Formats: sequence, structure tokens, C-alpha cells
Amino acid sequence: MKKKILEIFNNNLYKNSLYLMTNAGIMAVLGFLFWILVARIFSVEEVGIASTLISAMSLIVSFSMLGFNISLIKFIPKSMKKKEKIWSC
Repeated sequence: MKKKILEIFNNNLYKNSLYLMTNAGIMAVLGFLFWILVARIFSVEEVGIASTLISAMSLIVSFSMLGFNISLIKFIPKSMKKKEKIWSC
């Protein structure tokens, strides 16, 4: 078991994946605790308005990216002119 754990932490792909998953888990727990605290301090209307504004901002940000984040990941490795594609985006 100890040998397998050491193998995982010696492989950069696995190590980075674990860091990303841990980060996502910590952010989920902290976000949940944040909304519990907010729900106790503020009124129902204020919490509703805040969550609506946050959701609307997230939607606008998603639309404003226009798929550049996915297209860069897909096309940059195959490109001969990587810098030009990055700067054009």
C-alpha cells in the first residue's frame, strides 16, 4: 500500500490530479459553510438576490469565453504557430 502511494506521488499527472480534486473538495465545503453563515446572518430576500446575481454573473462569464478555453486546449498542441493563436484569442 505504501509503495502504491509513493508511486502516485512520484507521477506528476497523478499528483496534480489529486491536488485539483482536493482543491475542488475544499472549495465545495467552504462554499457550503459560507452559504450556511450567510443564511443565518441575512434575510431570505437578500440571500435570494445574492445567489441570483452570482448565478447571472457566472452565466455571463461562461458565454463571454465563447469556447476559447476548450479550443485552446484542443488546437494549441497541434499548431505550428502557438504564440500567434494564443495572442489572437
